[in-house]
Amino acid sequence: MANFFKNYHKERLEHKEKERLKKIQEELRTYKAEYEDDEIEVFGYCSTDDEALDEAFSFEDEHGTLFNLFELDDNYEVIRTIF
Repeated sequence: MANFFKNYHKERLEHKEKERLKKIQEELRTYKAEYEDDEIEVFGYCSTDDEALDEAFSFEDEHGTLFNLFELDDNYEVIRTIF
C-alpha cells in the first residue's frame, strides 16, 4: 500500500511539472528583430514585449542599431510591430 501512495505521489508531481512547463511554453512568444547591418535575429524565449526589447537591444553591439521588432505567430508571420 505504501508503494501505491509513493508511486501516485511521484506521478502526480511529474504531471504537475509537465503542466507547468506546457504553460510556460504557451506564454513564450516569438520575435524578429531587424538591424542596421541588414541582419535579422529571431528569438522565442520572451514572455513580454519588454523582455523582447531588452533581448533585441542586446544584439546591437553585434549588428548595429535596432530598426524593427516584430512579434511572430507560429508560422513566423508578423502579427504585430513592437518597435
